[in-house]
Amino acid sequence: HFAKKQTLSFYEKLLPETSFLRVHRSHIVNVSQIDRIDPYGKNDHIALLKDGNRIPISRKGFSHLKDVLGL
Repeated sequence: HFAKKQTLSFYEKLLPETSFLRVHRSHIVNVSQIDRIDPYGKNDHIALLKDGNRIPISRKGFSHLKDVLGL
């Protein structure tokens, strides 16, 4: 976590899209740091990162993540 003055959209454009994905309106994740993806509730998912953090994944983010990871 870090303090920012720019929007996530600003950072999303700077980062390589094959390595970093916006998986939620509030989260961009480094794909290589995802340990696993678990279902959460009825239609949602959570990314468990290698450092133990849990990141919510939106439906749109999950669809994009599946495409990138080839799931």
